[in-house]
Amino acid sequence: RRAVPRGIRNPGNTCFLSCIVQCLAHCAELRKYTLDGHFWSDINEDNPLGHKGELARAFALTLSRMWSSEFRRDSISPKMLLKLFNSKMDGFSEYTQHDAQEYMSFLIDGLHEDLNRVKEKPVTSPIEQNGRPDYVVADEAWRVHKLRNDSFVADLFGGQFKSTVTCKNCQNVSTTFDPFLHVAVPLPKVTPLQAVYMSKDPTRKLLLLVLKLPGDPQYSDLHSAVLARRHDLNISKEGFIAYEVLNGLINRVILQESDKSLENVNLDDRFAVSEVDLWMPGKEKMILIGLYQRLAYPILKRCSACWKTGVTLKRCMGCYQVAYCSQSCQKSHWIHGKHQSKCGRSYQYFGLPVILSLDPREATYSRLSELTQAHAER
Repeated sequence: RRAVPRGIRNPGNTCFLSCIVQCLAHCAELRKYTLDGHFWSDINEDNPLGHKGELARAFALTLSRMWSSEFRRDSISPKMLLKLFNSKMDGFSEYTQHDAQEYMSFLIDGLHEDLNRVKEKPVTSPIEQNGRPDYVVADEAWRVHKLRNDSFVADLFGGQFKSTVTCKNCQNVSTTFDPFLHVAVPLPKVTPLQAVYMSKDPTRKLLLLVLKLPGDPQYSDLHSAVLARRHDLNISKEGFIAYEVLNGLINRVILQESDKSLENVNLDDRFAVSEVDLWMPGKEKMILIGLYQRLAYPILKRCSACWKTGVTLKRCMGCYQVAYCSQSCQKSHWIHGKHQSKCGRSYQYFGLPVILSLDPREATYSRLSELTQAHAER
């Protein structure tokens, strides 16, 4: 036998089949049972719930070709299994997309019935608990189940669900143990989100955090996700402030107890985390200052009135947002261009704001200017 199995060809939209067969082919117990030939004596061609042994034979042949050292091709065709699936399942046609979990249910249930050692199934009754311990009732329920369902597949994949029902009128409790061969487990919904982490040390580079939030996240979940990374970031539980950024400004500070929903969050939304010190060693509060970046005035290369380029321009002293090549252009634009109603100081913010924490004893303009320049340069 080969040490590494062959792959399964995709003749068209058969990924759903290939992934399930590959998973079962790498289940060591099932593979050994199939390739060693033990299944031949267990084939039940008379089971009305089975496929007259055809599914078991097709599965065994597929596995033998995957692991055979004599088969020359690098991959095998899944046509036998696909043909059986399409012929037994109403409404399905060849080479159309199907659900992998549905095929897994068909294959495992079909193998179980094709290999069921019980030739004539006896009539059984549900098992009641009647005050007995769970393990006693579960064991008896499994023995009764095996009277009708005795196969290697059931031994390998079978299990039990415990179901408890309480009557609202008499408070009687009924507990049953229901068998299963496979369980559908929902995948947790995860919302990815990016946040930029800024250390209080301006010499350290910005760090992009990729956070995984639960489905339908709240702002508090973002705070908790950053908190879970505090050991990687080497910060304390209270050593950071997370916030949402909109147009270069802090739109919302994110608190741990916030229950507001993060609706329509995506990777384009901007979030930031600033490392801060909230308290001094002597239990005195630190001063927190928000540092924003803005353009003092836009870069202008043409006259705002006549659009002439390559000339000396003089800005409007009222807003610095427009510039003119001559006094006549300025007067024309002031009146006819309606700049008179728009003139006024406005600023364009950009980048990510950072929150600084300062010792009150060092909260001077010179210290703030020094920190501002250091954070702007990194």
